[in-house]
Amino acid sequence: MNHLRFQTKEWDSNFFGIRVASLQVSEADDLSNFEEKYANEIKAYDLIYIFAEKPLRAEITGKTQGRVSLVDEKVTFHKTLRKKFPKEDFIVPYNEHFRKEDIIKIGIQSGTQSRFKIDPQISEEKFEELYRLWMEKSLQGELADLVLVCREEEENRGIITLGINEDQGFVGLFAVKEQFRGRGYGSLLLQATENWLLDQKVNQLEIVTQGFSKLSVDFYKKSGFEIKKTQYVYHYWSQKEA
Repeated sequence: MNHLRFQTKEWDSNFFGIRVASLQVSEADDLSNFEEKYANEIKAYDLIYIFAEKPLRAEITGKTQGRVSLVDEKVTFHKTLRKKFPKEDFIVPYNEHFRKEDIIKIGIQSGTQSRFKIDPQISEEKFEELYRLWMEKSLQGELADLVLVCREEEENRGIITLGINEDQGFVGLFAVKEQFRGRGYGSLLLQATENWLLDQKVNQLEIVTQGFSKLSVDFYKKSGFEIKKTQYVYHYWSQKEA
């Protein structure tokens, strides 16, 4: 059996104020008697993110007495971009004249299906702080190359953050204000993203979403994306909550 490698997550540990690690699990790994075999490693952390290629077997999760729970089906979608869409004048890059706090609040809404929101042991305050920080750093250009805003009648109605990594586009945060959903703004934001990437001579785009959200999965499929891979993410709590 391969010995599992626990990787300390320094940023997460500092942010949550607890000891956090991650663990990659393949189909070949034997997790029977997990707590006994890795007792010393487990004691070193309060929270362990477990990323698995397949759902963990019931006999594994059952033995951990509720300390481990499935918090995300991480679905990665991929699309090869082939054509540009008509430009919409109300989809524009963020600028400092927009209401920044309003933009940040829309960014926080993009995390309502995330594992940091779903896990009851992570406080609402820490979830919002995490996504606020993500949105702020995206606006500053640290976590995104561009932030597009859907803006009509001088009101921010949706946002999408995007960037390029090794000749491939990616989307970070993506949300439409709840009262404006169902009006096609999400599709127009995504089309504007594809247009921008093609302008940068990039024709590959990946987006990660939560498999728990059937609406999101169906939306990306209808938008021409295909599932590239799915990961099952578990949170194992050995000590205090965040």
